[in-house]
Amino acid sequence: MLENKWGLRFIAFLLALFLFLSVNDVFDNLFGEGQYNGEQTTTIKNVPVDAQYDKENLYVSGLPESVDIEISGPKSIVKRTSATQDFTITTDLSNLNTGDHNVSFEAENISDKLEYSIKPTESSITIEELLTERFDVEAEVNNSRIATGYELVGESSKPTQVSISGGKSEISRISYVKATLSSDTKINQDVTEKAEVNVFDANLNKLNVTVKPATITVNIDVQETSKTVSLNPNIEGEVKKGYALDKVSLDTSQVKLYGDRETLDKIGTIDVPVDVNDLSNDSTINVDIPLPENISKAEPKEIEAKVIVKKENE
Repeated sequence: MLENKWGLRFIAFLLALFLFLSVNDVFDNLFGEGQYNGEQTTTIKNVPVDAQYDKENLYVSGLPESVDIEISGPKSIVKRTSATQDFTITTDLSNLNTGDHNVSFEAENISDKLEYSIKPTESSITIEELLTERFDVEAEVNNSRIATGYELVGESSKPTQVSISGGKSEISRISYVKATLSSDTKINQDVTEKAEVNVFDANLNKLNVTVKPATITVNIDVQETSKTVSLNPNIEGEVKKGYALDKVSLDTSQVKLYGDRETLDKIGTIDVPVDVNDLSNDSTINVDIPLPENISKAEPKEIEAKVIVKKENE
C-alpha cells in the first residue's frame, strides 16, 4: 500500500516536470526549435489597441478599439502566448499633426521566436482638436412599449444633461442627444429604467463621440387611457297597464370609460338600459354601465335611474 502511494507521487512529479520543461521551452533549446514540438499558427482575436497620443487635447476617430493578430512559431510558445496574451498592440501617434493619416500597428513585448501579422495592417484615422460640451438629453420611449389600454403621460431623465467629447467636426454636427431604452417589456405602470445615451446628426447618423455618463436614468409615467362620454337612458319594457311613463332621469349625465385609444375615439355616447317593465309607481333603479368591446371599465360602474310614472288620464 505504501509502495503504491509513493509510486503515484513519483509519476505525478514526472508529469509536473514534463509540463514545466515544455512550457519553458527547454525541449526547444535542447533539440532545436520545431524539432520537438513542431510549428503552430493561431489567431488571437480582439486584442485591445494602445494608441499613444495627447489624449487630453486631441481626439482620434477611425482607430479600431481592437485588432486580430496571427502568430506563428514553436507550438509551446504559441500556446503560452495565446493563453497569457502578455504583449501589447500599439500605434504611436504622438508625432502626428491634426488631419488625416494612415497608421500601422506593432506588437510589443512578444517573443522574438514568433512571427506575427496584424489585421487590419493599418487604419485611416483623423486627428482633431478635442472639444467637450454639455448637451440636454431627450428621453425616447417607443410607443410600442406602452401596454394596450395605457398611454404615455411623460418621461424625464436624470441627469438632464451629459458631457460630450469629440473632434471639433463631430461636435459641430450634433443635432440630437437621445436616451434610448433597450428593454421591450410592455409598460402598464410608472417605471424607472437605465438608458444608453446616443448622439446623432441632423440625418440621424450616429456620431463617433464620447458621452459621460454613457447611461442615465429615465422615469416613465403612464396612465390608463380614458375618455368621458355622455349617458343616454334607453327605455326597455312598458309600465303597467293603466299607467304612463312620465320621466326618466339619471343621477349623472357622464361616465369615464377606460380602454384602448382607438376604441375610445369611436365612442361619444353610452346608452344605459333602464327597465321600466310593469312599473306602477315612481322608482329608483340601480343600473350597470354596459361596457363596449375593448373597454375595460367604467367610472362609476353603476348609476341610479329615477323613473316617474303616472296614471293615465291624470
